[in-house]
Amino acid sequence: MAGGEDHKYEYVRFVVVGTDGRARLAQLGAAIAAIEAEKATDEYHQVDLDDEMLKRLRPAFPNAVVDSLGAPGDYDLESVLATMLMCEYDLLGVSEPSKGTADVQFFARAYPYGGVGSLIRLVQAFGFEVVGCNDGSGYADFDMKDWPWALRGEL
Repeated sequence: MAGGEDHKYEYVRFVVVGTDGRARLAQLGAAIAAIEAEKATDEYHQVDLDDEMLKRLRPAFPNAVVDSLGAPGDYDLESVLATMLMCEYDLLGVSEPSKGTADVQFFARAYPYGGVGSLIRLVQAFGFEVVGCNDGSGYADFDMKDWPWALRGEL
């Protein structure tokens, strides 16, 4: 598998907090399942996002998630979905490796050429704090100051 022998998949790790944290975690899992179901309609699991597909996928994303995406210089919902549907990675699901933390598991198809920026933004849009990532090159702590400047509001 991409990126090494020490894990079965790549992942974005985040903290689950708040009274609605479990509900948001379930919503994120449902959104990931909806994306992968759309990919399953194509033999090569490589789907172009179109208006009809966007209409089918939109209900899986709460309004607050959509509203938090799309600021100038940021990913919008369409760009997040397009990246995931075009097979940058296969989304495997959400797991909880320990109390209070969860992982979005994925297989990095484009490693080492792809990135996980849209996936990190999706996790953040659901209201979670990303604390680390294994993008195929090994686990590293996530620090917002290391994130691309445009996504920190420094346009």
